[in-house]
Amino acid sequence: MPFHVFGPPHLLPIVLSSALAFAAGAYYVTRNGLPASVTRAGTKIKARLQSFRRSSDDDMSHASTFFTRGNSTGNHAFEEYRTATLNTLEQEAAEFRSYLDGLRHAKDKSEFDAFLSQKRGTSADETSSP
Repeated sequence: MPFHVFGPPHLLPIVLSSALAFAAGAYYVTRNGLPASVTRAGTKIKARLQSFRRSSDDDMSHASTFFTRGNSTGNHAFEEYRTATLNTLEQEAAEFRSYLDGLRHAKDKSEFDAFLSQKRGTSADETSSP
């Protein structure tokens, strides 16, 4: 099979050297463990990430609750519009859910009626055959 099928031939040295470097690093780490400087750096990075996550969680919790009903923007016209729109959306969602429930009920009823009629038709044929 031609070698160029696996990719451009000029990338082969890069791929092979990367794989060799990765294998050598993996061998070194598994034989000797991580150097102390890398371990300390990892500990520092973990601590920084945890503090960043705590601060960003606080920021995001404020942002996510900005448009809930309990928070006020200070603009009374917008507050009235938002309240009316949310009430309308909740009402339409409830109506849509009840409409879907009705459709599911009708589908289940039609499937059950078809099953009963098929069952009655099959049982009538079986009783008349002997």
